[in-house]
Amino acid sequence: MLMVQVDYVMKQITEYNAYDFEIIGIIGANRSPTCGVETTSDFNKEISGKDVFMSELINRINAENLNIPMLGIKSTDNILDQVRSIIK
Repeated sequence: MLMVQVDYVMKQITEYNAYDFEIIGIIGANRSPTCGVETTSDFNKEISGKDVFMSELINRINAENLNIPMLGIKSTDNILDQVRSIIK
């Protein structure tokens, strides 16, 4: 199931690229067991590292030689400032 989800996101990314859209970043939810970028969750405990989905997604992005930054946010973060950090 995980690979199907990563395949679907990669298909969207390649479609956007084919039509010259600029993908400025991917936002994930830190501490999420499925969308964590800097942190994930293990037995309801926050730990450092990407979760399995985001790890596989970044591997696929790198394999395609794409440069798409990932940003992990939490509801307690200043989300607007975080998003501004990836906008050029």
